[in-house]
Amino acid sequence: MKTAAITGAASGIGRQIAIALAAQGAWRLVLLDIDADGLAETGRLACAVETRQIRIDLTDADAIAAAFAAIGASEEPIDLLFNCAGIPAGTPPWPDTRASRIKAILDLNLAGTILSVQVALPLMRKPGGSIVNIASISGLNPYLSGAVYAASKAGVIMFTRCCADLAATQGVRVNALCPGIVDTPFLQKTGIGGDKADWLEERLRERSVLSASEVADAAIALALRSDAAGLYEELVAPNPAS
Repeated sequence: MKTAAITGAASGIGRQIAIALAAQGAWRLVLLDIDADGLAETGRLACAVETRQIRIDLTDADAIAAAFAAIGASEEPIDLLFNCAGIPAGTPPWPDTRASRIKAILDLNLAGTILSVQVALPLMRKPGGSIVNIASISGLNPYLSGAVYAASKAGVIMFTRCCADLAATQGVRVNALCPGIVDTPFLQKTGIGGDKADWLEERLRERSVLSASEVADAAIALALRSDAAGLYEELVAPNPAS
């Protein structure tokens, strides 16, 4: 039985990765998120396999270290790690983004990913372990109203590239997946009062949206690619006009 750890597992892409791996039947899942109710629901949906739920603030370095230490003490080596935890750009858009929002985005999207990789790397199966960091196409292309979010995801991509070579010397692969717009609860958190922001409504008219399950399938495929290391793979839905 192999072990997969998933941050941000309470909803969206993280939940769908858990469901997809559970359908394969050969995985022990460690689910990490701050949302206890969401974790419980993911555990219910992935009930075909053994799951362990850890409620954790993934912006807290000490909590991350303690959680992974507990995993290392009680589980087999981690075969796969998916870093999916993150928050959207929110409102108001850049350049009016509040300082508190800037800190929250960078603390979770970027620092949370870096810290999770840092403490998980010694626990990964060697050789054969694989880490996939969920970045965004916004980290590759300008996202003017979400400049801080884009910067956080660009940081995830560069961090992935920087640590991939060192991890490879230990037999661990590190890659990033950069999806376009994904239909997750994020889409309901980009505007005030649950309404989608004006910029998003315009984008949705112009381009198809990926499902969370499509991104999950791509993340798992990337994680299992034995020839992949240091990649930042784009995943974009086809333009509806094409």
